[in-house]
Amino acid sequence: MGERQGGGWRHLLRSLHRDVGYLCVGLTVAYALTGVLLNHIHDWNSNYRVESVARAVAPFPDPPSFGDGDVPGLLGMIGEKETPTGIFRPDPGTVQIFFQGGRRITADLRTGRLEGEVARRRPVLGALNALHLNRAGRAWTIFSDLYAAALAFLAVTGALVLQGREGLAGRGWRLAILGVAVPVLLILVVLSR
Repeated sequence: MGERQGGGWRHLLRSLHRDVGYLCVGLTVAYALTGVLLNHIHDWNSNYRVESVARAVAPFPDPPSFGDGDVPGLLGMIGEKETPTGIFRPDPGTVQIFFQGGRRITADLRTGRLEGEVARRRPVLGALNALHLNRAGRAWTIFSDLYAAALAFLAVTGALVLQGREGLAGRGWRLAILGVAVPVLLILVVLSR
């Protein structure tokens, strides 16, 4: 009788593990992809595509009166949507606009000549990265917490459903200890700095 109860318990866990696993497939792949991309953001920017720009726009009518309030309109002419980190006027007819990551656009206000680098948002990857970094608001925080709980459930049920040599009582405990040891060692390394 006890064996039948254990079998029913394992059958229920297997079914739940399978169904919750199917629900988590899409998010797990998205989080894995964006995790790798964000780990290597300094090698390749998955949020923005940076393009060199050399373009002529209409000359500014009165270059010395060009102020910070005129910058958004100038950037709009070349499709730049990122907020500048700084503005510098080397002379009354020139403005240099700086952005995060060292990008710069130089505008000759007298001739309308703009040169530099423009960032274009990567729509899909940029949006997925924003979700991964939890920049989508309170509703996404709640959803992400539920997803994290589902992953914890998958980890625990995955360890419990198999029996025998392939299960936790067999070779599984060694792999489980290794899986716990890696983050513990990383924490110790980080704390020792």
